[in-house]
Amino acid sequence: MFSLKFIYFIVSDCVININEYMMLIFLIKTLEILNKIMYYCIV
Repeated sequence: MFSLKFIYFIVSDCVININEYMMLIFLIKTLEILNKIMYYCIV
């Protein structure tokens, strides 16, 4: 019982971390795209 609960907490924690990581990647990609658009507009 204890081990199952422990595994459950680890898994849920990992899922939350993955979601935050995905959001971070998404933000970085969006910034890169905006950067390129600005660059092409200026040049």
